[in-house]
Amino acid sequence: MAATPPARPAVTGVLVGALAVAIVASAATLGLPAVPAMEALPVMLVPWMLLLAGALGSRWRATGFVCSLLVAIGVGQLTAVALSAGAIVLQPGMPGTVLHLLSQLLFIASFAALVPLAAGYPGPRAPRWSWLAAAPLVLPLVAALSGPTPAVLGGRPLEPLAETLPAAIADWAAAVFALPIAAVAVGLARLLAGDAELRSRLRWPLAALAVLAAVVALGAVTPEESRIVTDALFLVTAPLLPVALVAGAIVRTEPDAERMHRELAEIAAHVAAIGGRLERAAPTAAAPVPGLDSLTQRERDVLERIAQGRSNASIARDLHLSVSAVEKHTSAVFAKLAIEPSPDVHRRVAAAAAWHRAAGG
Repeated sequence: MAATPPARPAVTGVLVGALAVAIVASAATLGLPAVPAMEALPVMLVPWMLLLAGALGSRWRATGFVCSLLVAIGVGQLTAVALSAGAIVLQPGMPGTVLHLLSQLLFIASFAALVPLAAGYPGPRAPRWSWLAAAPLVLPLVAALSGPTPAVLGGRPLEPLAETLPAAIADWAAAVFALPIAAVAVGLARLLAGDAELRSRLRWPLAALAVLAAVVALGAVTPEESRIVTDALFLVTAPLLPVALVAGAIVRTEPDAERMHRELAEIAAHVAAIGGRLERAAPTAAAPVPGLDSLTQRERDVLERIAQGRSNASIARDLHLSVSAVEKHTSAVFAKLAIEPSPDVHRRVAAAAAWHRAAGG
């Protein structure tokens, strides 16, 4: 499975813009008096790690799909925290309510993005159905309006919204923390059904996501007096996810020897298939090949080795020629045998088939 290389120059402007938004959001959060810096800094630490992992991942040749989502999640969470801090300052009143709603939308969307990330990892894109992961979030979103803004900023309820919904609905606000678990389930299904390369890429990112999902779920059900333990676990385990995601999404350049071996194997398979069909059609009789008699002895030597599935470098060593000389002889063979360039025909395979046909199969 080949991953799509990142397009670094195309995303430079977007990345600079994302970093600018993140810096402004972080400065706004720390500058507002309602949120102590010692409380806000741990909350912003993980989003910044996600953002920086996505920003640096493109330089490490990680896929653009993974880098873009990491940047989007990081910027979304930093902006959500800034909006939450603003809502605390402006409550009560409509401006605080609007900031609170926008904060919850971004906060939930950042969690929802984990599902398409798991469904499309390592890229180039996520399936369409995975982007609908936010559809069932209407109830948690509405429920979140009755709770803190958000809970990570110390549990300050935003009045009067805290009294507008029944407690039974408000209790569903924690359902948003099930999204990382859903992402783990999607990733596990792909791990079990994928090929060897996908399994090697998914193994560590999925393990890091599973650890994060477990810590988030634990934090959602932990009493307030014990939250310091789960918060510490979150800060320790969360950085593992962006590192594992970027590491697994790095575009792997196939070594020359492996690529040559694979190409030769493909050519040999084509030749064998064509030779088998020719043998069934005329198992013993040789067939004339137009243009074959016009080949020079050196060109025939090159054609014979092409028919053996040899590469140009191998032929050059065998005949004590340069690779460029072999390429010239190969082009001459194609021209004399009237094998024209075509997207539907592999010219080396066609030349090899002509040699076998002339040799009687």
